[in-house]
Amino acid sequence: MSDPPMVLYIVHTARIGGAAESLYTFLKHRDPTRFSAIVWCGDNGEYVRRFRDLGLPTYVGKISSFENTSHFRVGWSSDAAYSILKCVGNLVPTLVWMIYFICFKKVSIVHINSSTPLLCGILARVFGVSVVWHVREIFPVSIWRRPQAWVIRHSARVIIAISPRVERDFVDKAREKVRTIYNPFDIIGDAGDEVRLRVRSRMGVSDEFVALYVGQVTREKGADLFVAMAERLCSSGGGVFWVVGG
Repeated sequence: MSDPPMVLYIVHTARIGGAAESLYTFLKHRDPTRFSAIVWCGDNGEYVRRFRDLGLPTYVGKISSFENTSHFRVGWSSDAAYSILKCVGNLVPTLVWMIYFICFKKVSIVHINSSTPLLCGILARVFGVSVVWHVREIFPVSIWRRPQAWVIRHSARVIIAISPRVERDFVDKAREKVRTIYNPFDIIGDAGDEVRLRVRSRMGVSDEFVALYVGQVTREKGADLFVAMAERLCSSGGGVFWVVGG
């Protein structure tokens, strides 16, 4: 019986946040009989330890990653310049790590868990390795949006979008590649009516419908859609209690 294919999971930061958490939840429930896994993190954040606690070989090395692309909405800025310099400065380390993983670790699939490590996708394509690109962001309206989407479309064999809104940036030109799969999360269980009523009482909520938003309160994370939904719910005449954490 042949060994399962080796998948390299790339996350640009292991700091506490959506990218690392969604990957961690996914890897907790992976089937090791189908895929072997190694993880490459762009920094030594909290989730490095968590990935290793799962028994996964986890590497920490610089990744050429175009972060903070929202800085390009209105053109050039000092933050945009810093993002470019940081990305260029990490080109060689990224190339070395990719050669190591593909040539020595025999990686056959690269799973990129963010839209920012563009060079990783390009290099995997050059080396003939299949790319699964997990896109979690709504691209900002900027000069960077089209080239970023173009690289992902042409590098990836499969594009995973975490919502239909994220999917819209790709379906016009790569519909056959796109799959919408919502972020995974662990269901702890039903807290029970007693706990639910106690929490509602502490928050001053009686019978209202509770709408919860947790995450970065930015357009890239869909906060504008939450506002639009709030307007529609409020106009329907029903009582709604809003809980926003971010």
